Amino acid sequence: MRPNLRKTGKSNPPSRTAPLAQGDLIGEIGYRCGESAKPCSITEFMDKARVCALLVLKSQKVRFYRFDSSNRFCQSDPGPNGWGSASGIASVTKSITSTLLGHAIASKFRARTRGEFHAILSKPVDRFVKDEQPPRSAYNGVPLDRAMRMRSGVIWRENGWHGWFSDNEQFRRRVRGKWETVTEFASKYRGAATGPETPEFNYSALDAAMAAVAAEAMLGNERLTEFLEHGIWRAIGAEAPASWGVDKAETAIGPCCFRATVRDLARFGLFVLNKGRNADGRQIIPSAWFDIATKGHSSIDAILWDNPSFNPGCPLDYRYFFGGCFRVARISLRSDAPGSSFISIPTPTGYRPDQRLGCMDERRPPAMRNAQST
Repeated sequence: MRPNLRKTGKSNPPSRTAPLAQGDLIGEIGYRCGESAKPCSITEFMDKARVCALLVLKSQKVRFYRFDSSNRFCQSDPGPNGWGSASGIASVTKSITSTLLGHAIASKFRARTRGEFHAILSKPVDRFVKDEQPPRSAYNGVPLDRAMRMRSGVIWRENGWHGWFSDNEQFRRRVRGKWETVTEFASKYRGAATGPETPEFNYSALDAAMAAVAAEAMLGNERLTEFLEHGIWRAIGAEAPASWGVDKAETAIGPCCFRATVRDLARFGLFVLNKGRNADGRQIIPSAWFDIATKGHSSIDAILWDNPSFNPGCPLDYRYFFGGCFRVARISLRSDAPGSSFISIPTPTGYRPDQRLGCMDERRPPAMRNAQST
């Protein structure tokens, strides 16, 4: 059966599923929780952090998996939470958006090298996304590269002040609620006066949303969801249906609202880890894109200590909706971000294609307990 991710946002798996072999299972894992030496179990962590599914791969084999069995916060699908359940994800959707943008640039502009990709990324967002009516959005004149690195300079408060005045909440109501398109919503925002310097890192759902709009604009008459269907989703050999939320204009919502099984998200993680090669070894997206998208290139990619997004336990370099943690290899099990989801590929020196340890964590924030992507 061909994948079908169209106006409904639904996707059927391709006719041939790429296998995920099972290796020797690790079993229960304990870790030190809090500032004390008190041992905690993975089950306790999953309950505290509202984790729906946790999957660990090594050498492309499943080594550990665990599903929430309480169904207290993973209720979007009928029946028990397990391999066949599709969970809504937040932050990982941004990484899917990033990869689709790279695929669009390669397909439509025939980019193959870093220089060819950079030539497109240096163009302003409005080179691809045209404002249909005034006022012009703050993204006019902003290089696509800056939006991809969440350094657009557009004034945005992801979490607001103690939960108040959150731009992300307005995005949820206006765009995800289908009152406005992404571009209509973005027209209300303005940029900070930063001069020629690159603005500082500011985590922004709107930057990711505009990246999805730009990617779809590059495709001409093809929807981004259709492009995903015929390209990456087929290439990874997905095993189960998936869906992606869309705005009023039926454009995929770049920062969130993608739903898939944990194994299919792990397949996507392996696709990135293998720098755009599918399970058969065929190059789907040029490897140069992943050199740009996943690895910090200079000090300007670092999230500095005085930034609200700075994580002292895992200092990050942030590229195109991918973060690189430069510490000793380990699986980082964080409980400080209950609204997040992540694919973690920990290595001693950041992203490295020969490292084969991956972790997929799906978390369900309270606001998405009963969410249905359409």
